[in-house]
Amino acid sequence: MGDGTTSIDRISELPDFILHHILSYLSTKEAAQTGVISKRWQYVWETFPILDCNEWFFGRELDILNPKELGIPKDERRKIFNRRLKFMSYVDEKLRRFREENLCVKKFFLHITLVSNNLTPRVDTWMDLVADLCIQELDLRLDRNAVKLCSLVELHLRDVSIDEDTIQDLIFSIHSMKVFSLKNCLGFENLEICDHDKLEKVVYHPHKDFKAKTFSIKVRTLKEIDFCSVDEEKRACEIIVSSVCQNLKRLSVGYSR
Repeated sequence: MGDGTTSIDRISELPDFILHHILSYLSTKEAAQTGVISKRWQYVWETFPILDCNEWFFGRELDILNPKELGIPKDERRKIFNRRLKFMSYVDEKLRRFREENLCVKKFFLHITLVSNNLTPRVDTWMDLVADLCIQELDLRLDRNAVKLCSLVELHLRDVSIDEDTIQDLIFSIHSMKVFSLKNCLGFENLEICDHDKLEKVVYHPHKDFKAKTFSIKVRTLKEIDFCSVDEEKRACEIIVSSVCQNLKRLSVGYSR
């Protein structure tokens, strides 16, 4: 400064969790821009526990299922494809770094349109990486006609906020799933599981603040249901088990306190 005094950056000296809290008030674009301020802020951004992986950041046209049918020129179609690959590489690197450095993830938001079966196995890899992270909130926006999580056998969701549409997308997409578990989760009004060819076990333990909802299941292959309701003083959840569940061998219903 002209008067000879020295400017001290006190904000950058704050602990990571405080700087992450500051970033949480910014949009993803604004938060990313802080990474160019200094190496310190670059690290803060790279370890920011809210992972917003939205394909639109790499181009709004990435959600076009068939650019050729829309008459988009070949050169432009190639650019769209390359942007999509760049986006998927970005998600790869982000998730792997968080797992390798054992970093916590408060929220993982993924918005992607998969237009080819050759690309869908990447989602399998992402789900494996996500399973290793202590995620508190999961928000998935996937094209259910394209997503095929062909290798996943068990899906366990715990302490996450997830809506009904996302639950249905997951169940519909994971054809190989045999075990589906929801524990201490919020964000949905009703839970309906139906039309699945492999599912054998469903575990559902509501959140402690969970109010009365409907739990409905209609799966021919189902063998076991483990349901733990909320405290008896609160309204009980209505459980509807269809007659289609003829292979059901174990039904466990209890109360959590």
